Amino acid sequence: MMHREEFAKLSTVRQLQILKCDGTFLANRMFTGYIVSLFSLHGFYVEMWKRVGLSSVDYIEVVREQSILDRYLDNLDVLGDLEL
Repeated sequence: MMHREEFAKLSTVRQLQILKCDGTFLANRMFTGYIVSLFSLHGFYVEMWKRVGLSSVDYIEVVREQSILDRYLDNLDVLGDLEL
């Protein structure tokens, strides 16, 4: 299992490979021309930043502050995801 400090030191290409294999997509949000996707990965959270209209990933970063996670609250439908 990889720790967030190890993940943060990897190249964006390697981070993307790991996210595709081991990450769990949680939600998207929009931010100044970017689609920002939130993933859980090995007990921590990661954001993937892509420019709107492009398929390439600009960067991936480990979420280190609760305030970042709070930005996704309006986009999460926990009851719907659980089919309740």
